[in-house]
Amino acid sequence: MTTPDLEALFYRPAPVSAEEQASRRRESSAKFRPPPVRADRAPYRLALASICPARARAVEGAGRIVFHVVGDTGGVNGVGAQQNVADHVTRQVHETKMPDQPSFF
Repeated sequence: MTTPDLEALFYRPAPVSAEEQASRRRESSAKFRPPPVRADRAPYRLALASICPARARAVEGAGRIVFHVVGDTGGVNGVGAQQNVADHVTRQVHETKMPDQPSFF
C-alpha cells in the first residue's frame, strides 16, 4: 500500500449507508499490512511523515497531535464491544477537524 492510499483509507468522508460502512471495514482489513521493521533502525521509530505526509504537515502546523488510546476493548463472547469502540473512534475522526481530530491510534 502506498502512502497516498493509506491516507485516503483512513481520512475520508464518513460512509453514508450501513452497506458502505460494512464495505469499508472489509476493505481496511483486507488491505492492512504491518509496517516494515528493519533491525538496523533500532529503537524502531516510525516517522508519521513517512506514512501520512499530509497528516504530518497538518499536525506540525497545529503544533500538537491528538491521538486515541485504548486498553482492553472486548470480551470473549463476541465482537460487539470491539465494534462499539471502533465505531466511536471512527465517529470522532469524522466529526472533528484539525487540530482536534485524532491523527494517531
